[in-house]
Amino acid sequence: MKGDNSRDTFRREMHYRGVRMQQGRVQIDADWNELGDILDNLIAGQAADLLGGPAAVGLPAVTLTSSPAPGLGGFGISVGAPTTNLQIGPGRFYADGVVGVLATPVDGSPVLLTTQPDLPLPFVCTGVPALSTVGPPFSALTAGTYLVYLDVWQRHITALEDALVREQALGGPDTATRSQTVAQVKLLSATPGTSCGQSVPTFDQLVKPTTPGTMAALAQTPTSALTPCDVGSGGGFTGLQNQLYRVEIHQGGVLPGTVTFKWSRDNGSVLSALATASPPSFATPVLVLQSAPVDDAHGFSIGDWVEVLDDKIELQGRPGLLVKLTNVDGLNLSFDPANVRNSDGSIATPSSPPTAALGGIDLTAHPKIRRWDQNGANSASGTTPVTPGSFVVLESGLQIQFGNGAYRTGDYWLIPARTAIGTSSGIEWPLVPNPPPPGLTPGAPMPLPAKGVAHHYARLAMVDYTGTNFQNLQDCRRRVPSLSTLSTDDVAFTNLPPSLLIPPTPAPQTLTAALQVLAVRTAPAPKVRASVLATNSFIMTNNTGTVSNFVFLNNMSLPNLTFTNADPVTGKVSVLVRLLVSGVNPQKASGLTEGDAEFQLLVTPASTGTPIVIANAFEAYFAGTTGSFEVHHIYMERLLTGAPQSPPNPQAIGGLAPGTYSFSAQWSIKNPTQPSISIAASTGTTTRELTVVEL
Repeated sequence: MKGDNSRDTFRREMHYRGVRMQQGRVQIDADWNELGDILDNLIAGQAADLLGGPAAVGLPAVTLTSSPAPGLGGFGISVGAPTTNLQIGPGRFYADGVVGVLATPVDGSPVLLTTQPDLPLPFVCTGVPALSTVGPPFSALTAGTYLVYLDVWQRHITALEDALVREQALGGPDTATRSQTVAQVKLLSATPGTSCGQSVPTFDQLVKPTTPGTMAALAQTPTSALTPCDVGSGGGFTGLQNQLYRVEIHQGGVLPGTVTFKWSRDNGSVLSALATASPPSFATPVLVLQSAPVDDAHGFSIGDWVEVLDDKIELQGRPGLLVKLTNVDGLNLSFDPANVRNSDGSIATPSSPPTAALGGIDLTAHPKIRRWDQNGANSASGTTPVTPGSFVVLESGLQIQFGNGAYRTGDYWLIPARTAIGTSSGIEWPLVPNPPPPGLTPGAPMPLPAKGVAHHYARLAMVDYTGTNFQNLQDCRRRVPSLSTLSTDDVAFTNLPPSLLIPPTPAPQTLTAALQVLAVRTAPAPKVRASVLATNSFIMTNNTGTVSNFVFLNNMSLPNLTFTNADPVTGKVSVLVRLLVSGVNPQKASGLTEGDAEFQLLVTPASTGTPIVIANAFEAYFAGTTGSFEVHHIYMERLLTGAPQSPPNPQAIGGLAPGTYSFSAQWSIKNPTQPSISIAASTGTTTRELTVVEL
């Protein structure tokens, strides 16, 4: 954050939980800001613990129903209407425990990739921004496969970007600044055919560079007098005022390679809004300030390098053009149009027309300038090239050194310099401990990774672009259920022994799937106690008489089956009884009406000898000498388990008490007093099967 701060004292490794004020003490900004950083770190850490998973990335499942776009959810991607754009679902999404939020527009219109509030066009990354050595990291969209991802980071907001931050009653001075969470949906080119679960190397480097860049800082070492005539030089920070130095990467890249930096002795906090009525241009090389600086220390001087910025440039993560002031006259700051520098230090080509706003700044997007303090021969192009392994002097005895690795535009380090520390150092910077980490020297300044800006990334989708339309969208978001609606389907599972898996069954990913596998592999196999399978052809001659003359389920019985394995809770044996009759037997019949006949399953306890009907299925018969009936495919099944129903039901007797039973199947007439029937001769084939299974 480029605020007018004394220093940044938050140290994650100290595990502080709060800040305690003491009575009668001086109140300073660093304590207040550290409290905010401590709380922010605790909240993000708790969210990461709850979300779990890779990089603590996830979509709160509750947003799937509460989102204004049902089914899309927070930062859900869909092919828009028309298909030349992508639609982004409003809601929340977490990356590294940090929540990104996309609000529904006031007018209810959909949020499109090209209209998202936190990322003005252009919006497509040509590669990892940290590895871009030339030009901005954005370009026009071309045909190919793309990873759609979320980038969440904190942006510093002052009264220049949000006028309501300033208390107007104070008559002009500002007070505190703000940190704002930015959530941006971006595209990154991928190999055609890449799916959500596959690696995208450029994205992997974006999330975690193989070798992140580092910087070390020290104050100059004092020198002793070599002769009585020598005075020698003092060591440490020799500045006359306390400062918070900010070293920031201007052009990102990989060392060894081309990387440049800029620095400020005031944390980059010296900035002023530009008057929109008089935009700077190559034709009119004057920066007109909206208001005068608060004092000389926060003002501008001849020879200063200033960066021309607006909201769009900052949100796109690009450096602005650097210009060198040639004259300062009140609110008018003149610069040399022949010495306007691009991000790589090259001289900018005059715009066409030359009256166009310098650097393409948007006069509606809070145009402003920021002062940087690098000067001298090594900053002739506005920034200083990085030479890894060599110390570079900034000023007043302060020196810095970069190491090999990847650097992003905007990476920064802070160096508090104090006049009261003494000549031995004068800056707050950790030293290498003893014993040292590999490759470092005890007592040397510790190489540290950049303090920020911290970016948090999450995959959202994979999509193909034909050059005109989007297609083949895959949703890559990881959904995280609400704790109030958590089920076994939502609980991850990874520890099932391989011996319980039957290839090609995949390893279960949830507790539900694991329980299903365990239930199948550990449950005892059902015992098929007996089975009668009969396939026969039969000719039924004319039968006139009682129904007993018409029996084609004869011999369908399973006698004297003994059951002993009762359930310890209910005391009952669970039994499945099943009858299958398959065949077609066209018959001529008379003397029966529709629904008079039925198939029955019966169980007969040996203790009583009385058969009990446990299942039945009705057949349709048609009256008249020309009527006919057919025996179709009949399937009957009855599970005898648990306690019997109350009041007793002949077909819900519950499980069987341990003992001996006989099972049978029969065809019967519902009315035993049915008068004589007449059945004409016919030929048919019927498959019959009666099975009893002990569970």
